[in-house]
Amino acid sequence: MPEVFDRSHIMMKQIIQYRKILPAISIVGLGFIFARLTGIIKTIVIANQFGTSPEIAAYWVAFRIPDLLFNLLAGATLSAAFIPVFNKIVNEEGNQAGWELSSSIVNILTTVTLIFCIIAFIFTEFLINIIAPGLNQEINILAIQLTRIMLVSPIFFCVSGMATGILNGKNHFIAPAIAPTIYNFSIIFGAMYLSNSFGVKGLAFSVVIGSIGHLLIQLFVLRVLHMEWKPSFNFRSMYVKEVISLALPRTIGLAANQINLIIFILFASKISEESINAFNYAHMFIMLPVALIGMSVSIAIFPKISSLFILKKYKEFHEYAEKTINTIIFLSIPAMVGIIALVKPMTKLIFEHGQFEPSSTILVQNIVLLFIPIIFAFSLTEIFSRIYYAAMDTKTPVMATVISVIINLLICSFTIEKFGYQSIALAGSIAAISELTFLIYCLKKKNIIINYQSILVDSIKVLIISFGMYLIIQFTDNMIIRKYLVNEFLSLFCLILFGIISYFVLFRICFKHKYNSIIHFLKE
Repeated sequence: MPEVFDRSHIMMKQIIQYRKILPAISIVGLGFIFARLTGIIKTIVIANQFGTSPEIAAYWVAFRIPDLLFNLLAGATLSAAFIPVFNKIVNEEGNQAGWELSSSIVNILTTVTLIFCIIAFIFTEFLINIIAPGLNQEINILAIQLTRIMLVSPIFFCVSGMATGILNGKNHFIAPAIAPTIYNFSIIFGAMYLSNSFGVKGLAFSVVIGSIGHLLIQLFVLRVLHMEWKPSFNFRSMYVKEVISLALPRTIGLAANQINLIIFILFASKISEESINAFNYAHMFIMLPVALIGMSVSIAIFPKISSLFILKKYKEFHEYAEKTINTIIFLSIPAMVGIIALVKPMTKLIFEHGQFEPSSTILVQNIVLLFIPIIFAFSLTEIFSRIYYAAMDTKTPVMATVISVIINLLICSFTIEKFGYQSIALAGSIAAISELTFLIYCLKKKNIIINYQSILVDSIKVLIISFGMYLIIQFTDNMIIRKYLVNEFLSLFCLILFGIISYFVLFRICFKHKYNSIIHFLKE
């Protein structure tokens, strides 16, 4: 009887926990979706207002420096280290100890960020010349000015990022979920209205305003929670040391990812300002399906695979990891094929407005097509990285990212003169595939067994069905849509809808058992 009671008690606790986290998951999910949607609108508005002008190229170049500072100094610490340590200290020593840790980390990070921003402000010209050596003198000067304006934003983002970590640690998710959308709306406002008076500098001002808005909404909630901030720098605290030590591997990984983006700009600047713009637009376009497929699924499954590994349920761990990989394949391959089929109307609808020229649309289209493998590679990389994290290994994903940077840099360096922008785009895709390959190869050393033969067979099945979807899209477009629909948005919507429906129907008809298995997993 006591054993039965214990099991029932544990089950009830699990049910209560799930009921508690489900609203949180919903809030975070909705916040994620709104952030992505407003991100798309932001891109459309910027493209409409500035097109691929040299001035907007200066903005993309300038944006990289403050974005790099934030991701390295604050983003890494928060995402990888602060929240678990904060939760541990609150559970063990109470809220007061948690507030003291928060104060120390906030003060340390803000001070370090401020110092680096001042250094970057002083040496902006030097940094811009490294990042984009091909800019002409006028655009170079503008990039320097824009950088110095936006260097204010990492300071606000640093504090805001800490606020996000604290609020998530205290199970408050609404304000952190809303904050990115506020930031996007600020840039949309800047592009639509401030740019009329200040040009591209209005866009830079809106980044700063957005970072302030990102912070204020979360500070309001922290005040409600009665956070006690103290001007302390407790370097000797074992918890502060733990946060810093846990953050270092992730910092290197984030640095490598940021460097890959800088490589695009560096080599694109040697071609033209238009190329810089096209690569930024294409990269944002291609990362949307990666975020919706790879990132969303990996975030959702991480708690599950972590708990399975900790409980030493290795068989279930392997099975669950394999199901997740199959699911990503099930979603990412048709996404790739769908974009190949619809890249022209999609890029035209999104970008070709206002100042955006048709020639620029074609350039973005070409880069997107060369970037296509990134969808598959990055989506699976997100999953494999989470598998390593669940197995308490943060070093291997970092090594994989560093290798991708080296490959990207080498390919661009040796092929840029002969192949131009095509070499940059292909280098990005090859680097992404190399990163994924390295992660897969190293799994053997971790004794994590994945049935790759089964995965390969499933991938071929998905590819065949996706090709069938491609043919249906082309037939529908040529025989029905072009004849009876004039509206571009409606035409594209119908084609996407037909594509999705046809893919699921074909897959269910041809591979019913596999289809049911994946759908059941997705519902979970």
